[in-house]
Amino acid sequence: MRSALLAPLVILLAACTPLYAPPPAPVATSAPPAALTQDSGLAPASVTPNGVQTLPASSHVTGMPYPAQCALGKTSNGDWMPDPRCTPGAASAAVTQANIHSTICVSGYTAKIRPPVSETGPVKKAAMKAYGESATTSINTELDHDVPLELGGSNDITNLWPQPSDLPGQGFRNKKDTVENDLKRAVCAGTVKLADAQNLIASDWTTAERNAGLS
Repeated sequence: MRSALLAPLVILLAACTPLYAPPPAPVATSAPPAALTQDSGLAPASVTPNGVQTLPASSHVTGMPYPAQCALGKTSNGDWMPDPRCTPGAASAAVTQANIHSTICVSGYTAKIRPPVSETGPVKKAAMKAYGESATTSINTELDHDVPLELGGSNDITNLWPQPSDLPGQGFRNKKDTVENDLKRAVCAGTVKLADAQNLIASDWTTAERNAGLS
């Protein structure tokens, strides 16, 4: 008798219980570009076509410390290169193609936005340590902007590296300085676009002039 009473109840409960459905698949999200996975402390405003970050303007050093290990590179000609994992290069949002004649093409622009020595001194030491350079080489090593300030470079840590001089006896001076000056003149003359100059020098400063059609 009891079994007879329970049977309709079991059938009723089975009818009311929804069939099992698997949970919906998670929505895929785009991973951030590799160059942006290290938080610089400032959200990038944009990225130039070949990958140089454009960061909010600042006349101070910005960004997180260097990764634990970086390594200087060398071209077949023996020219020093930054480690793209640590120093991919970055541009300042304050400089655009439209305003170059009121920013980088005006004498004294870089002096206005260059960070004070009180900031660059400690950063240089940190950069040399990250890149495995001896402190005794400091006198011949420049804390270089990969994308130079005169081409609208950023003061972010992703744009700073310890560049050994390749001109013996000339202190911080190096061959990259000439490339920077030549590219700036070309940008201000209108023969090379700003973004092209920034990307070329960040990619390989030793070939930047040739690839820009300047040599």
